[in-house]
Amino acid sequence: MIVTIMIVNEKILATFLILISLGVNPNLIRDPDDLVKEASNELMCTCGCGKLVNDCYCDTAKKSKVEIEESVADGMTTKQIIQKFYERYGDAVLATPKKSGLELTIWTLPIIASIFGTVVIFRYASKKDRIPDSELDLAILEGSISPKKEAVSHVIEYYDLFLQEERERAKKGK
Repeated sequence: MIVTIMIVNEKILATFLILISLGVNPNLIRDPDDLVKEASNELMCTCGCGKLVNDCYCDTAKKSKVEIEESVADGMTTKQIIQKFYERYGDAVLATPKKSGLELTIWTLPIIASIFGTVVIFRYASKKDRIPDSELDLAILEGSISPKKEAVSHVIEYYDLFLQEERERAKKGK
């Protein structure tokens, strides 16, 4: 069984290689409907609806599909068909922007700016001194007082008392 499958696969490969070496267009081997669908999924409809040619049902899309079918029948590849539409309509007809020139810059600039901004903020924050939350913390940071386990910030004590009072008020209010 496996030997039979391998022989069949080898025959298909050999046939394909012979056809290519004879100059037969590989698109003629593929199903024309697949080529039409592939090309129409790469092109935007020119009616202004913002849909792909394959998804739009307006008259403009129908004409474009007919033109794509004719181009496939003439032996054009998908890339050639897309290039033909690009030359006629410009960038607006491409479903995905070209990956060169200004388009590439426009797509990559936000990523580069985000990375650069993150690095700048991180470096600035790492050089910045810590902001003390009380006079006691300031004295500890300056080194005039050695930190002790018992030394608790006055601000923290204040907030602890404040939270305890709030809890008691909330219990009484229920």
